[in-house]
Amino acid sequence: MKDNIKSLEDFAGHLEEWVKVLKLSDENPFKIRAFEKATQTILDKATKDNCLHQAPKAIKGWPAVGDGIAKLYQDYLTGQSAIDLTVFIKSLPEGLIEISEVSGLGPKRARQVVSELGVDSLSTLLHACREKKLARLKGFGEKLNDSILKQVTFMLSTRGSVGLGAVVAWMDKASIKAKELGYELYSIGESTEVSETYSALHVGLVGENHLIPDARTLGGELGCAVHVKLLPEPPVKDVKGFTALEQSVSVRGVFHSHTTESDGRNTLQEMVEASQALGLDYLGVSDHSQTSFYANGLKPERVMGQAADIQSLNCSVQNFRIFSGIESDILADGSLDYTAAELETFDFVIASIHQRYSHDKVKMTDRLIAAVSNPYTTFLGHWSGRLVLGRLPYDFDREAVLKACAKHGVILELNCNQSRLDPIQKELRLAKKLGIMISLNPDAHSTEELEDLRLGKILAQAVGYPHELIFNTKSLTEVEDYFALRKRHRA
Repeated sequence: MKDNIKSLEDFAGHLEEWVKVLKLSDENPFKIRAFEKATQTILDKATKDNCLHQAPKAIKGWPAVGDGIAKLYQDYLTGQSAIDLTVFIKSLPEGLIEISEVSGLGPKRARQVVSELGVDSLSTLLHACREKKLARLKGFGEKLNDSILKQVTFMLSTRGSVGLGAVVAWMDKASIKAKELGYELYSIGESTEVSETYSALHVGLVGENHLIPDARTLGGELGCAVHVKLLPEPPVKDVKGFTALEQSVSVRGVFHSHTTESDGRNTLQEMVEASQALGLDYLGVSDHSQTSFYANGLKPERVMGQAADIQSLNCSVQNFRIFSGIESDILADGSLDYTAAELETFDFVIASIHQRYSHDKVKMTDRLIAAVSNPYTTFLGHWSGRLVLGRLPYDFDREAVLKACAKHGVILELNCNQSRLDPIQKELRLAKKLGIMISLNPDAHSTEELEDLRLGKILAQAVGYPHELIFNTKSLTEVEDYFALRKRHRA
């Protein structure tokens, strides 16, 4: 359980909030960079060196931590910095924070749109896009105007909705509370169907009590409408939350996990221990590759260091295996990070796109097929780039890419991190029809996010994906044999 006392890791998160608003205020870039460096130092000390609690004077003198950051830490502990941050945010132009979160804008362009066009909300930004006003701004153009129009339309259409992860967490809490009140809780109506997003949740209660408890009493705030109804008897379709779907898929291990070597929040050791606690037999570590410099991606020499750490840890753990992998960026031409010789050192490679989302359908399709055709690609990661309620997928030929996966024996990742849930169910059904192997990958950047694996189980079972086509239902021996066979085929 997390310590209730404010920790250095909490302070690092607070600094990240300061960095975000400072960028929106057009603050001196040197000050922003200083905050970013201090944030990274403090996060490293908290996660890698396990320095959870320190006195403000003790952190002064750490790399990039001077008097100003030490004073800010003191103010954070007393609560003053949170007050100052709130005041600072209120000083920003109305709507700027919301507008900056539109994919394709960012702080600099958001400031430009607000100052030059006078927009103050997503709604007024939508109107400006429809009138092609953004296209006339310096550095924008019609293509970016239309891309932002699509993104803003999407964001407005999903207001008042929440993702599957939030609904599952709410149902967990509500089921426990309902039992305390003498009820059994059921999903009813349209909520009996699994969805990646929900604009409303419908639940029914069966029990002796005839008082309808408030939705907040059951599971707390959810973020979308929750309709609670008393039922005289259990519904014909007996749906008690998501437990049955989750328990029907037996997963033996996970791939796609990040550590503090790149942008993860927990060490390799901690990720291994958390995986073992979940009853898993193996963990595939795949930190970011060198092109993802913003995520502290690994240069070749750091790859070698991590491989040595994994080998050492494998010698000390029992009945468990850590696989050494990488999440390699798919570059603009479809090639992967690193040389062939460097890629050969990994047990597995997840090929993913992290930038240049604006390619047209033909170019994006060619880019993905080129990556899938690479003999070192084991998994195709978060294939559409979508973010749940946050970013639209890029345009590409789904069936053509799936057929390329089938041809080259590439496993399609079902990225079950609650912020992604990619592919969606419609795409999973197409993959199932084509007999594509999938893997339920949590894209975990912390020990807690390993538990997003359950969302993958729910989605896979919802579309009836055959267990024999779910890669991480395989035993450790089967996975080891699979990776060894792929290496032999490349030789």
